[in-house]
Amino acid sequence: MSKQSKSRAVADRAPHPIDDPHVYELCQMLQYRRPAGSASELAFIERWIDSLGVGVDAYGNRFKRIGDSPVLWSCHTDSVHSTDGPQRVSIDQTGTIGLQSGETSSCLGADCATGVWLMRHMILAGVEGLYIFHRAEEIGGLGSRHIAQETPELLDGVRYAIAFDRRGYDSIITHQGSRCASNAFALSLAPHLPKGFAPDDTGLFTDTANYDHLIPECSNLSVGYHDAHSPDETQDALFALRLLESIKRLDISSLVCERDPLAQESEDASWVDYLHGSNWLDDVGRKRSRKPRARLFDSELMDMAELCEQRPFAVAEALLRLGVTLEDLEEGLGL
Repeated sequence: MSKQSKSRAVADRAPHPIDDPHVYELCQMLQYRRPAGSASELAFIERWIDSLGVGVDAYGNRFKRIGDSPVLWSCHTDSVHSTDGPQRVSIDQTGTIGLQSGETSSCLGADCATGVWLMRHMILAGVEGLYIFHRAEEIGGLGSRHIAQETPELLDGVRYAIAFDRRGYDSIITHQGSRCASNAFALSLAPHLPKGFAPDDTGLFTDTANYDHLIPECSNLSVGYHDAHSPDETQDALFALRLLESIKRLDISSLVCERDPLAQESEDASWVDYLHGSNWLDDVGRKRSRKPRARLFDSELMDMAELCEQRPFAVAEALLRLGVTLEDLEEGLGL
């Protein structure tokens, strides 16, 4: 092949996603295994968050306000890795990031490194809002609980709490166990996001759930990761780029605020509410700052038993994410 032909072949070849500096940075961030409180998590925070000129509260949450927009942008800094330290990642031509072949790490950690990456670049772009990089989400939402209980004034004036901590491509979460955001809010947000986003009532816990009695609309958005908490976890970097560009253009004044955070909605009560309201969870210091449910209806008990039978691993994962250990569960069940 002549030099001219070689040059033409190189020029015609589609650029690799990692050539994009934003994607390259996301790959770098995913090289940190970040168990809550680990040296790797602290190094990750120092490199990628503290450099943004953020404040630090008594629990170690990082926060920054830009302008006076009534929106809270939320993510968390820890991961479910079993050990800390570096890990090797790879990215293919489609923009899919995963663990490098042969890497023995327990997960990729896109939950929630991608959320941190999004919020970092939103800050650098000057997108208005209150930014909170929460600590210890994966062991019970402890950082957000600290804010909800000890410094709720930080959230004064916030009407929308939007987390970047959901799998897939199309979720605008309206329920985290119980309702946390209105359908009207979700429908007003959807047109501003990549095609396909819609209300989703199947959410599990993330930090914005701890604010649902303080903030009217508390949601969580898909960021393009799949198979979280496993070695098969992947992140679609090109989707994350599209989401970032959409958020940069978002006009917050177009969003609907409809939900009353003080209203008790019995229609959406679930096993998550029951756990948060139970006495034995209170004994181990994990009860949320909200009123417990008055009683557990027999039909709901049957529904939860069926859910446990059909999806035992999903229920176990949800319990762990809420901070419930095996020892706590055995104590609560009298085993």
